[in-house]
Amino acid sequence: MQEYVDLLSREDDIKQIINIIEKISKRKNNTVSFAIEGEWGCGKSWLINKLASELYDMQDIDIAGGKYCVLKFNPWEYDYYDEPLLSLILSLKNQVNAENSFFRVNEEHKKMFTDSMKILANELVYPILDIISFVTVNPSFSIFGRLFIYKTNKYKKELDKKENEEKNQKKNLNPYIDLEELMKKIVIGLKKITKDKTIILLVDELDRCLPNYSIKVLERMHHLTQNVNNLQIIYTINRNQVNETIKKVYGSEIEPKEYLKKFISFSIKLLPGNLNQNFINQNKSIFENFDFIFTDNFDIEIAFRFILPNINMRERENVLEKIKLVNSILNEKDEMLDYSILYVELLLVYCFYFEINIYNISPFYDNETHSIIISPLFENSEFLSPYFENLRHCHSVKHKSHGYEGFYEASIEYVICNLLKNLEVQKIQEYSIAWEQEFYNNSLNFLNNFVELYKSLDV
Repeated sequence: MQEYVDLLSREDDIKQIINIIEKISKRKNNTVSFAIEGEWGCGKSWLINKLASELYDMQDIDIAGGKYCVLKFNPWEYDYYDEPLLSLILSLKNQVNAENSFFRVNEEHKKMFTDSMKILANELVYPILDIISFVTVNPSFSIFGRLFIYKTNKYKKELDKKENEEKNQKKNLNPYIDLEELMKKIVIGLKKITKDKTIILLVDELDRCLPNYSIKVLERMHHLTQNVNNLQIIYTINRNQVNETIKKVYGSEIEPKEYLKKFISFSIKLLPGNLNQNFINQNKSIFENFDFIFTDNFDIEIAFRFILPNINMRERENVLEKIKLVNSILNEKDEMLDYSILYVELLLVYCFYFEINIYNISPFYDNETHSIIISPLFENSEFLSPYFENLRHCHSVKHKSHGYEGFYEASIEYVICNLLKNLEVQKIQEYSIAWEQEFYNNSLNFLNNFVELYKSLDV
């Protein structure tokens, strides 16, 4: 089974959600729908997949198939069907047949998952496929047969052939399905399963569906919760997007929050998360051409942890890829650069992302100007502060015609000396000369080119 690496220290989030699921599950007559809310790109889909994995890994071996039957439904992947119930059944059918579903962490969990899928297949999926398709499902190619087919290359071709047949079968779905009969069959199938175990239905990416389809999914799921006990439906949603969807369908006069109460009992808000060592390890390639050449007293990882958490996970990945691309283009000779360059690049990207003027970034607290303070990045970094001030100065001179009027335009020597005084650094003149020779002439030119190229890659 796929391993879901935690990059954002989500352990507490997972524990909180599992604790809620466990408490609700103990009251078997309870059926609840709740939502995990988060902004676009914050890792909701990752959390849902990790949650499914964790639930199976903590199953009760004394119950056939475990105490939970965990189902995943992504309506956006199936919204080319007009009826969400059809999408749900076909999604579950694919989950039953998914080859990689059988690779569990150990034989015990593998058997538990397999047993659970057998129950799902026999009680719900295949009986309903008989009424929604003109093509009879081949019982010889049920979950029992598939357990062995993938094991050899000889049968892998047969598996691929069957999957192509399944795709063609979708084209033969009966367009005249009795919706009431379909709902009835689904409810009967779910009730058979929930006699012995709690069904956890994870509904992901609802807010990506077309507005009318999103509402239809909510209504169908609500109907299930009204007729089946021991069922928990967990949605991942972007609240703002769902609110817009509701207004598009019902008009601006409707109150989305009140409307959603019909379908969602409560919500858990997913915060951006804290970057951990896994994230650093996964992005080590960005450090390949950097080393401590002129600087040696600050930790580059602080920049990752301080700046990047303010950007959602999907955008972080895009930002880092762009930084790597730009640096590889500018550093054609594959030379080693000082870590402070990467440090400032991250600060610049932060400015671009939030549309902050470089002039409004300050390493010192300023009550009068209310500058954005990033002092954690400058602690014990006497090299970095004047470096950034130099960059600001350089932009004030180079880009006045590009809307940078009003930047501080004091001489470089003045800026450096003033900053070093504030930092109580001795030998100011010596540092000033070193900065002008080693950094201003080389590194700042590199960074200015970085700015131009990075911005040119914006969509």
